Amino acid sequence: MDISVILMLILAGVAGGFIAGLLGIGGGPIYVLIYYKSLVYYYPELADDNMIIQIVIANSIFSAFFAGFSASVKQYQANNFFGQMVLYIGLPAIVTAILVTYAISFVIDYSSQQFTILFSIFLIPLVIKTLFTRELGSNMKNESSLTPPRDVNKWYLIGIGLISGVVTSLSGLGGGFVIIPLLNGVLRYPIKRTLSISLGVIALVALILSAFNLFIETQGLADVPYAHGTLVLSFVLPVIIGVIFAAPFGVQLSHKLSPKVLKILFTIFAVLVVANLIFDLI
Repeated sequence: MDISVILMLILAGVAGGFIAGLLGIGGGPIYVLIYYKSLVYYYPELADDNMIIQIVIANSIFSAFFAGFSASVKQYQANNFFGQMVLYIGLPAIVTAILVTYAISFVIDYSSQQFTILFSIFLIPLVIKTLFTRELGSNMKNESSLTPPRDVNKWYLIGIGLISGVVTSLSGLGGGFVIIPLLNGVLRYPIKRTLSISLGVIALVALILSAFNLFIETQGLADVPYAHGTLVLSFVLPVIIGVIFAAPFGVQLSHKLSPKVLKILFTIFAVLVVANLIFDLI
């Protein structure tokens, strides 16, 4: 792999990490694109391997862990980290993420086309609702960052986690595309806290799922250097460098922007992601 490709991967990591810190979504769409293009370019035989989508998703999830973790550290330093809510959502998400990952690896034939259609139908109304949801007033100084507010139903959080785990496993986009619209648009939880919770869940789920992906055997990567399970470290490490550098800057900017601006940016990015998914089907 030449230096120009390494620089391209680092820049992709910078873009993905910054967007992750800013919008709380992990940067998955950027990772999915860059890993697919890079792997097929260097190993064209993978383009005919039905495992390629799973390989790309696995490496995207691994990158999302570093984005979520480094951004969450920055959120914690700013007293905007909500550990118990992360666990309420993250633990159920881990369960469904592992079950779905196992199913599409060993049991069922995964159709990305079917997922794209269902995901788009599910996401678009939620994103629109999030954009037009008014922010409830919040007094962060009088609330503990470790416990959820009393008016948030714990079963709703568990349900959000179960759904986000499925989306993470099937797409590699990260559960933020589910967590943010449901927490903010449906439960009307403040957007800046929602972004922080999303990042924490992404880091937690991606860590466990990446450990699981290390032990999934795939013949398609047998001749690829530094491949372990479904992870290709030679491609992932440059991206991670960019991610760790840029994610805290995204968090800093998100704290400076108004909730309305953050919602508009999230909506624009989500619409672009859905449009790209649909375009790939045409």
